[in-house]
Amino acid sequence: MVDVPGLTKVPTANQPASVVRDIEAMVKKFVTPPDVIVVAVSPANADIATSDGIRVAREVDPGLVRTVGVLTKLDLMDRGTDASEVLAGRAVRLKLGWCAVVNRSQFDINADVDMSAARANERAFFDANRDKYSIVNCGTGVLTEMLTGILGDSIRRRVPRIRETIDGAAAALEQELRCLGTSVPSDRGALMHEVLISCGGFEKEFVKSLEGGRGGGETIRVIFEDKLVNSLRSLNLREFYGAEFVKSVVDATDGYQPHLVAPELGIRRLIELGLARLRDPAAQCVRAVDRVLRSMVERSVEDGAGGRSGAASSSASSGGRGSSSSLDTSSGGQIGGRIVGQSGVRDQLRRFPSLRAAVASAAYGALDARRDESERMVAALVDMEASYFDADFFRRFTREEHLRRFNNTASEPDESTAPTLDEASSDVRPTRRSSELSAWTTTGDGDGNDANGIRTRDGADPFPRPTGWDDRVGLIRASVYAYVDAVRTRIAKSVPKAAVHCQVVPARSGLLADFYANLGGKTREELASLMAEDDGVGERREACKTRLGLLNRARAEIAAVVG
Repeated sequence: MVDVPGLTKVPTANQPASVVRDIEAMVKKFVTPPDVIVVAVSPANADIATSDGIRVAREVDPGLVRTVGVLTKLDLMDRGTDASEVLAGRAVRLKLGWCAVVNRSQFDINADVDMSAARANERAFFDANRDKYSIVNCGTGVLTEMLTGILGDSIRRRVPRIRETIDGAAAALEQELRCLGTSVPSDRGALMHEVLISCGGFEKEFVKSLEGGRGGGETIRVIFEDKLVNSLRSLNLREFYGAEFVKSVVDATDGYQPHLVAPELGIRRLIELGLARLRDPAAQCVRAVDRVLRSMVERSVEDGAGGRSGAASSSASSGGRGSSSSLDTSSGGQIGGRIVGQSGVRDQLRRFPSLRAAVASAAYGALDARRDESERMVAALVDMEASYFDADFFRRFTREEHLRRFNNTASEPDESTAPTLDEASSDVRPTRRSSELSAWTTTGDGDGNDANGIRTRDGADPFPRPTGWDDRVGLIRASVYAYVDAVRTRIAKSVPKAAVHCQVVPARSGLLADFYANLGGKTREELASLMAEDDGVGERREACKTRLGLLNRARAEIAAVVG
């Protein structure tokens, strides 16, 4: 029952000018919903046609099917008049009917007439006017019975929907209570069990993310197959091995003693300088994989908008090791994808802020260690290539093949030779060995070289004197480029293997291994500190229990009334 203010027509001195409009708007807000029973009160000593209560009721209930009419002030009507026409429904017909009441007058209120005396006075009035009101609803008691019956009928019609609403709300509260969990146990064994359950759920969600699509395993594969290859390809080795640069390096390595046949020291130095340029793309790939793994940890630990704290931890723990590059996975939206199915773990870890922070710290620490190991391994891959050169590579290729590789011109394909990184993108393959020029060889190896110096198998000089020094520089450039490009192709295939071996596989199989190892030595007090609930979780659990108890009581009362 909602008692709204009476409708006014003119604002008084202490009322705002909009009071008439404001009160009517408020009244309509309450009576507009179709489930509301409108109790329209009108004074009997005024023309019913001017009743504001009936007017508003007709606006929200055009058929007047959910409106109860109440007439007051029957004792103040002019002599010779009565309200029988209205109460009988002949003036305004209401489906739920009319009822007449006589309330206390202002004089009675000032005289402190109590409600029991007022009800006795009301009965005396209707007894004295029985000839006028004997066949209509009269009295506050009758009005109470009318409204109770109407309300009961309305409730019975809506019981199925009410039951459905109560059952749905109760089921939601029960589910929330399951997510909030029971109260934290006190003994050490039970505490350890709760910690292991929470951490195990986190690891399952992390693995699910790793095996998922965008933002997980798919993003790592894109780093290997697209971003790493593009980063290596963008080094532009042809421009790096410019003629003047090659000359300067060869001259610098010769020192005071010029080379006699081939500038081997200069060639080795040129290769080392080229291989050094491969280190940064390889390290960038490792850091990009690390960023993806850290983002998956963050999503598995933190809740939606609450993930900022995890991001801050990730950034701080990185120690500024990241660098802007083509391997930056923050561009292109690769990491932004959400992984579904994590709400259970978030709810479990959200209960225990200290445990959540400890799990995140342990996971980030493990990723840091695996990233450092991976960086050492990929650096070692490049260093190994720079530590020992493949001499057979230079012996296998002819002068024309070196120049063709450097100029990247197409010729007859050789099915026995794998394409380099640049050739794989341009469908260019090495030429077959020339019948006129064979591979470079060293003296005295029994392969047709004479004893007078370096010769090809047919006895030709690999550096023909008439062509001059510029032609020999071009051959050096082509040879060095071909070798470094071949190493670049191997690095593009080896770095993903190293990253998966050092970072992805350990993260998938045991991200919290060190955390578990240290967990066994913790005391009951330390475990209790980890399992300390957030204050809001305990308060929410008690509120849910209270609401669930009220809903269960409502269900029992409805069942007792309607069966």
